[in-house]
Amino acid sequence: MTRVTWIGVAAMFALSALGCGDSHPISKPGSTFTSGGIGAQPSTPVPVPATSNGDNTAGESTTAPDGVDVKVLSYEEIQKLIAGHKGKVVVVDCWSTSCAPCMKEFPGLVEIHKKYKDDVACVSVSFDYEGIEGTKPEDSLETVLGFLRRKGATFDNVVSNVPSDELYKKFEIGSIPVVFVYGRDGKVVKKFDGADGKEFTYKSDIEPLVAELVKKPAGAE
Repeated sequence: MTRVTWIGVAAMFALSALGCGDSHPISKPGSTFTSGGIGAQPSTPVPVPATSNGDNTAGESTTAPDGVDVKVLSYEEIQKLIAGHKGKVVVVDCWSTSCAPCMKEFPGLVEIHKKYKDDVACVSVSFDYEGIEGTKPEDSLETVLGFLRRKGATFDNVVSNVPSDELYKKFEIGSIPVVFVYGRDGKVVKKFDGADGKEFTYKSDIEPLVAELVKKPAGAE
């Protein structure tokens, strides 16, 4: 075989090798989440395709096809959201995806929603946004929504737009998990925070209180 023929064969192998690679660049999830306050005009969510593990990998919207969503709100807007449920018993769960005890107990909130959804409003408040320089609240939405979808949290879910350290002060708590239970009159009946050194669970502590409050009319707490 001549030298020219060998060169031609080598060139064909080189071109073939170039065509075997993946020409599609790896795209990072976007952060085009829309935060909306109480009374704000709702944005049109971009559908997020369901994934095998239940996470929101597309990162295009805070609303998933299964009805689970999460909003970015200020502390004041969170309080308005809670007050808007006056007339119902309200359970507010302060949690984070970095808090193992929070995630362990979270299914208890989901069960209360399923069992008492006509009389109880459930609200989850994520403390995931830590305010690290160069980050914003929307950066935590993908992780938070992924967890909420896996748990089937089809109620009000919120990520605060203020850093977690500031949010601790506003809620007047020292750590999480913390669960607030409000009566039908909109007043806090009990705060479960483990301050007395006693651990609490939804099954043993929170649900029995909720069941009791549901039976009472507004103003009878």
